[in-house]
Amino acid sequence: MAKVLIMVLLLVSSISPLLTSQLLPYQTASTETNTIFVTSTGSEFSQAVVTSTMTQPLRFVGAPATYNYQANSFLLDQAKVKVHGHVLNLAKNSPHLEIDVYTCLYYEYFVYDAVASQQVFLHFDAPQIISFYIMSPRQLDYVDSYACNNGSWPAPVRTVASSSDLNWTAPQSGQYAFVFAGREVYPVRFTAYTLNTAIQSTTQTYATTTTFAIQNIETTMLAQSSSVSSAPSSEGLVLTVAAVAAVLILGLVAIMIRRRSARVKPL
Repeated sequence: MAKVLIMVLLLVSSISPLLTSQLLPYQTASTETNTIFVTSTGSEFSQAVVTSTMTQPLRFVGAPATYNYQANSFLLDQAKVKVHGHVLNLAKNSPHLEIDVYTCLYYEYFVYDAVASQQVFLHFDAPQIISFYIMSPRQLDYVDSYACNNGSWPAPVRTVASSSDLNWTAPQSGQYAFVFAGREVYPVRFTAYTLNTAIQSTTQTYATTTTFAIQNIETTMLAQSSSVSSAPSSEGLVLTVAAVAAVLILGLVAIMIRRRSARVKPL
């Protein structure tokens, strides 16, 4: 009987691992991705330069008294006279001096302050032929102070016409006179313009923002774990139950055989 029990215990101990859960070591792997983003902000600007040229009427510092600024017209009403004298002998003992005074021409002028290299556009028209001059102040004094000289005054610019368009550039800064002369009191229409250049600069500033990834890192990490329980499989469980049952049956058979042998006594 003791031998049977020892065999049963050995058998059970050999199959007990099949009945219990097993502890197995394992490792877990995890992947971590790190992405670094950088934002860059900068300032940019654009500049536009616009140059515009327009005509601007001249501003006169001196003009005729009859000048109409709305109609741009005036009259030649300053008279230039000429004196002519001769002696009449009415009697031998009493000579008589006779003086004749007559108007030789009519004139008018405008005065303005010029800037060197300034471009001026001039236009005039009259019902009859007239003379037009551009003079310096010194030459204008000659016109005011001396006789008619038949209208042939010294001047760098002279035009004889009933209508004309001129483009003149001031040689240097200073005062200049536009002088008109005619034989009668004519109405004259006169316009004078200069070019005015304006430079406009426009600057626009704006910010630009750019976001971009400068680094992208993937890291795989292995984590060591102590153990994990493993449940017995269904096949192992069946084998274990069968083995236990066989042991029990053998034990019972051994007990029955022993009892019978004890009852039967030898003759």
